Amino acid sequence: QQIYNVTLFFIFFMALYGLLGVQFFGELKSHCVLEGTNVSLHPLSINDLAIPDTFCSMKPESGGYKCPTGMKCMKTDFLSSYEQGYQGFEEIFTSVFTVYQAASQEGWVFIMYRAIDSLPAWRAVFYFSTMIFFLAWLVKNVFIAVITETFNEIRVQFQQMWGVRSQI
Repeated sequence: QQIYNVTLFFIFFMALYGLLGVQFFGELKSHCVLEGTNVSLHPLSINDLAIPDTFCSMKPESGGYKCPTGMKCMKTDFLSSYEQGYQGFEEIFTSVFTVYQAASQEGWVFIMYRAIDSLPAWRAVFYFSTMIFFLAWLVKNVFIAVITETFNEIRVQFQQMWGVRSQI
């Protein structure tokens, strides 16, 4: 029963942060592109992007990364999810997968930096700080405690069934 409750607790936080990610961030597909690049004439290539490739804010006055001179911030839809990776907050399933990856504390800083570059920094800092606290620390520790307690209860039940071991 306790494992069931902790699993529901974990799923609740995953869904909550997945929905918050979709609402806070949405699509993070704005990149710095060379000034004068015309997407209607030819598709974007690696040579049109800033090196290193950086995400940027479409509204730099509200926060986020500003492109250097000679470049403009442009929404790029030329990469499929398969090519760019299944990270982001475009839809709920991708968002939950991204939350799962960040909660495992493997590569979450790259996702946070992408969000900081694309939007006001306070959103990403608040979102990822609380997510790491709740999902990576609190829920994980509660889950470990419940597993440990469950095995201790099973051990006690077996000892009562089989009796105390005699000394050799």
